[in-house]
Amino acid sequence: MDTRRSAHDMLTVGSIRRPLPATRFLRSVAGYALLTVLALVWLFPLFWVLVTSIKPDPLIPLMPPVWIFTPTLDHYMNLGSAGSFLRYFGNSATVAGAATAIAILVSAPAAYSVVRFGTGGDGLKLAVLGSRMIPPVVIALPMFVIFQGIHLTNSLLGLILLHAAALAPFCTWLMIGFIQGVPREVEESGLVDGCTTLDVLRRITLPLIRPGLATAAVLAMVISWNDLFYALVLTTGDTKTLPVAVSTFVTNYNIKWGELTAASALMLIPPVVLAFLVQKELVRGLTLGGVK
Repeated sequence: MDTRRSAHDMLTVGSIRRPLPATRFLRSVAGYALLTVLALVWLFPLFWVLVTSIKPDPLIPLMPPVWIFTPTLDHYMNLGSAGSFLRYFGNSATVAGAATAIAILVSAPAAYSVVRFGTGGDGLKLAVLGSRMIPPVVIALPMFVIFQGIHLTNSLLGLILLHAAALAPFCTWLMIGFIQGVPREVEESGLVDGCTTLDVLRRITLPLIRPGLATAAVLAMVISWNDLFYALVLTTGDTKTLPVAVSTFVTNYNIKWGELTAASALMLIPPVVLAFLVQKELVRGLTLGGVK
């Protein structure tokens, strides 16, 4: 009887029964195995792109795939010899950077106004959220007509303004949740000390929601960097962005898999580097944004 009671006490804390050590170990192994499989499935397309970008042309279409070969950088060299690839890369960097900066500068005070002063009420919040639900193809023709009327087609400025307008509602909605997590008492203490509302936003609120700003900036930059549809509608020639240039490797007659995968691999560099530089703030922002 005492032995049973002792075993029961070892396996029970309060009213919660803990699993046996062997069971916990098996669950951990199964969990890590599942995560490993999911990670491999997610990473395999990236691995395929990188391998194809250094594979000689005759070996690319072969099935089953050839895994042992002499790597080549010809596909990357062909991108450089085209001359225009670096220009398209610069166009994408300019558009993504400027559009993200404008979107953050607009959305931060907008979100603060909605949270602290109730600007627009619930209707404005629904409008901000609803703007993200509109398919881009619906507004493509009106946007083209408007931008053509103000002579902003085939220009980076027009694409920057369009991306900023599309990203601002997303960033506003994202930062509303972070600003709601800032105690009013902290801001009121700043007002008591003589700060204006703008000073409170700039010196108190924005530093406290820095992870949220980093999250919004990274996501906005990635969305703008990867945009193909708006860039395809508004830009041609020397103003094309990188996604549009990459799409030209798919023709009516063939697909230049080597150059396509090489360009795709290079397109991965800026988002990965940016995410690596702000990874701590990004992780904190994603974590805080998921807790209400």
